[in-house]
Amino acid sequence: MALKRSRSRSFSMSAMPEYNAEVVTNKPKNESTPYMDSFGTDLAQINVDQGNRMKIFHVYKKKLCDKIPHFNQLFEGNHDPFVELPDISPSTFDVLVEWVYTDCLRGIEIVKASDSDHKSSSISWNPVELCILAERLLLTGLMDRVMEVVRKLDRSEDVYYNHKTLKLIYMRTFLGSNIRQYVTQNAAYAVRNFDKSSSLSTTHLLYVMEEHTDFAHDYLDITRTGNLEDPREGPGCQFHVHREHEECPVPKYMDDGKITIREYENGLEKTKPSPKKPRLPPGSQRKMQPNKELILALDQNSDYSTATRQSGSSSC
Repeated sequence: MALKRSRSRSFSMSAMPEYNAEVVTNKPKNESTPYMDSFGTDLAQINVDQGNRMKIFHVYKKKLCDKIPHFNQLFEGNHDPFVELPDISPSTFDVLVEWVYTDCLRGIEIVKASDSDHKSSSISWNPVELCILAERLLLTGLMDRVMEVVRKLDRSEDVYYNHKTLKLIYMRTFLGSNIRQYVTQNAAYAVRNFDKSSSLSTTHLLYVMEEHTDFAHDYLDITRTGNLEDPREGPGCQFHVHREHEECPVPKYMDDGKITIREYENGLEKTKPSPKKPRLPPGSQRKMQPNKELILALDQNSDYSTATRQSGSSSC
């Protein structure tokens, strides 16, 4: 019993800190909430419209303008912050808004379906379209990150660009655009390495060159290179907007646009995951496979989808 009493004495109330009710109850009137304060209270309305697809977005104005300063100019003179963005799909702008709030680029889901005589592919969002939008909004850091998502997807799915896509990209971008340089080198590499099976015939190339003399100039400049490399492989800084002496931001965001593939055959999902493609040894070239490509469809009626017959001919 003596032992018990000695223990109870060691836990006397005098050892407890004194409770000061005044300190606890008299909290500061304006307690610091930096995260929520970064959003502000005003909402901006963005109407996004592409073809027959239209959606209204309500985004915190302060957060939007802090992340994308160009919106300050777009809202200037408007009593209510409101702007319309034509030729941008809602799915692409949705990815941009998520980046505004989280600084992350969500993963890309590819769905492949096939039956006895038909194959089709679709994608959850279009990184080429986001790259064009980032260029339009003068987001240099985002442009570099999205460019790497484009290259990652093109490597994964052996993507090359048909004449319709090239025309649309040149129609929606400006002279000196990095996405122009990338897709043009992609096209030139495809023609040089497998011209007979490429969807870019001489007639198709001339068609784009007649419509866009900038493409003719870029294509001729690129094809003068003796050793034309696959633009999807290796470091991509030549297609980035950061200066040569500046640190490339891409290595910090290697999880951007993580690719997930779901496959269906005759309406049933395959449970076996797709095998990973082996890494290429340094200096080697990836063989492009036209019959397996996921061709970009940047027209105004489709996000990034195409259908191919078993014969390998494209519907685009």
